[in-house]
Amino acid sequence: MTALPILTIILMVSMLLFIFKVIKREQEIVMRNSEQLYLTNLEQLLHSIRGQRHDHMNHIHVISNLISTEGYKEASSYLKDLRTDIDMNYSLLVLDQPSLIALLQTKREYALISGVELDIIIKNPLTNTPLKSYELVQVIGNIIDNAFEEEINSKKREKKVTITIDSLYNSTIVISVNNINSLIDQSLKKNILAEGYSLKENHQGIGLYTVVNILKKYNGFLEFESDKKSGTTFFAFIPN
Repeated sequence: MTALPILTIILMVSMLLFIFKVIKREQEIVMRNSEQLYLTNLEQLLHSIRGQRHDHMNHIHVISNLISTEGYKEASSYLKDLRTDIDMNYSLLVLDQPSLIALLQTKREYALISGVELDIIIKNPLTNTPLKSYELVQVIGNIIDNAFEEEINSKKREKKVTITIDSLYNSTIVISVNNINSLIDQSLKKNILAEGYSLKENHQGIGLYTVVNILKKYNGFLEFESDKKSGTTFFAFIPN
C-alpha cells in the first residue's frame, strides 16, 4: 500500500473522529440545557408548594377568626372566593400527565409573581401522546419560557400568555402557546427553528431546536404565526 492511500485513510478517520466529537459536544449542550430546565421547574414547584402551604394556613386562621367573631356572612363570602381559586388550581388535574401538571402549576405561580396573565385551556387530557413525560415537559416548557420572556421584557402594560392543549381530527395533538407582545417576521421562519439561532443577544438559541428534534422523533413538527394584532403563537403538532 502506497503512502498516499494510507494518508487518505488517516485523514478520513481523523475527520470522522472530529465529527463524532462535535456531535457529542452538541448532545451534551442539549442535555445540560434540559437538565437546567428541570432544575428551574423543580425549584419553582418547591417554591409554589411552600407558598401554598403558607397560604392555606393563613386561610384557616382567617376563616377561624371570622367564625369565632360570628362573621358568618364574611366567612361565606371568603370561602366562595377561595373555592374559585381552588377550582382554577385543580382544573389541571384533567391532564393525564403528572409532570406536566407540575410544570403548568409552577408557571401559573410564576405568572402571578411576574405580573403576566396566564390562561390555560385544556381540551385534550393527553392520554394518547407518544412522547415520554420528560419530553413533553421539554417541548411545552421551552415554548412557554420563550413566551414568558417576551411578555416580561415587553414595555406594554397588558401582558398575557395563553396555553391551549387540543386535538385535530382526533388524530393529532395540538399544543399552542400564544403571547400577545411579540412579533416575528415570517422571513426568519427557517432561521428561528435552527440550532444556535436566537433573536436575543448572548442567547444560545437551543430551546426551540430541541423542541423541533423531539417532535421529529414522533413525526411531529413545530410551526408559528405572528402578527401585530394577536402576537406570536407557536404550535406543536404531535400525531397520536
